Amino acid sequence: MRGARPQAIEKHIAALANPPEIGSLLHAVDVFRGTLMVQSTLKPSAGVRPARR
Repeated sequence: MRGARPQAIEKHIAALANPPEIGSLLHAVDVFRGTLMVQSTLKPSAGVRPARR
């Protein structure tokens, strides 16, 4: 069965690791004026998800 499926491609996900960048992003999301749907999508409802290890 080897070779029956193509090998998975590892993808790296961009992340903000610098605390000032995170603060700037949260502030920008907080002052964003758009539709209710977009506002509710951007705002974290249960905090920030912990990083994978």
